[in-house]
Amino acid sequence: MKGKMESSIRTKREFVNQMINFFWTILCFTPVIWFWTKEGINRYFYLFILSALLTGLMPKKILDLLMLSSDRNFYEKLGVKRVRKFVQNGDVIRRISGKQEHFVISDAVQARQYLKTIAMY
Repeated sequence: MKGKMESSIRTKREFVNQMINFFWTILCFTPVIWFWTKEGINRYFYLFILSALLTGLMPKKILDLLMLSSDRNFYEKLGVKRVRKFVQNGDVIRRISGKQEHFVISDAVQARQYLKTIAMY
């Protein structure tokens, strides 16, 4: 019975995570699509795509140089904690799934995996 309940919670959490993904995708891509439908496909479109691809392929060391700040408070002042409520596995998802416990990193492998997850987000 417990396994079935956990499966139901996991399914609900995955569904809400996907709805959150859909929301952020629509929110972020609507202005981009609107702009390019008004502007039309031209050389600036291809320049934008090329710059996006190059940025995505940059090594972590270069991306770290482009970071605005290494201070946690800087990002908290920008509102990261408010946004964290509405992202994948954020505060809303944890409340829905009933998972209020904190994840404890106990070894270097888990720490590296967690840092990869943060970088992906």
